[in-house]
Amino acid sequence: MSSILRDIFIITEAGKVIKSKRTTFPMEKDLFAMLITALYDFVKISFHKQLAMVGTRILRVDIIKKYHIFFVASSSIQIKHKKALKALHQIAEKFFSHYSEHNLKRWDGCLNIFHEFDANIFKSNQELIGEFIIQHWRALV
Repeated sequence: MSSILRDIFIITEAGKVIKSKRTTFPMEKDLFAMLITALYDFVKISFHKQLAMVGTRILRVDIIKKYHIFFVASSSIQIKHKKALKALHQIAEKFFSHYSEHNLKRWDGCLNIFHEFDANIFKSNQELIGEFIIQHWRALV
């Protein structure tokens, strides 16, 4: 996923950053999170549509909202849009497999429950398998 998605943000509906992986993004992550949530709400209220993407000539930022959580990722416009969306959906699926919908419905907004959140959510399956093999290889040697 790291070769497909550049920057990844998992954001609450209130604009708090749960997790982020930034490689090229120049903006402060909390400011970006508040901007995305405000822009999303503006489009929803003004045009009765959901904001799914913003972009420039060289960069695309995709937005997925599930169960009051935003999954936001940037990618090069040279990457096929379907491929970038698939990678972002995979991150959302990994997130919800780790944090059930039931637990998130009872969530009080405190970010401490995500403190031990594993950074592996941002890695592709190939990267995880590679790391697993290396770890077990080192254990054998």
